[in-house]
Amino acid sequence: MRKLKKIWKNRWILRSIFKTIYFNFHYLPFNQAIKLPILLYKPKLLKCKGKIIIEGPVRFGMIRLGTYNVSLYPNNGIVYENHGGKIYLQGG
Repeated sequence: MRKLKKIWKNRWILRSIFKTIYFNFHYLPFNQAIKLPILLYKPKLLKCKGKIIIEGPVRFGMIRLGTYNVSLYPNNGIVYENHGGKIYLQGG
């Protein structure tokens, strides 16, 4: 029963898992992408060029894009567009 509650609490991960997997394997090296450090919520991916470089320890779900933090505003997810630039992420 606890596992079902935990899955239901994090059901947004299940909705976006395929695009999250694509995003991680497209932008990150294999040894980092296999850990799925970037989780996306309702993603709209446009112009998927460029690179993302994570320096430091990598763990599951350390970066969450498009998740809601304040219940005051509606959440429509995230639109990601990269025309060939590099994004450097450092630290935890």
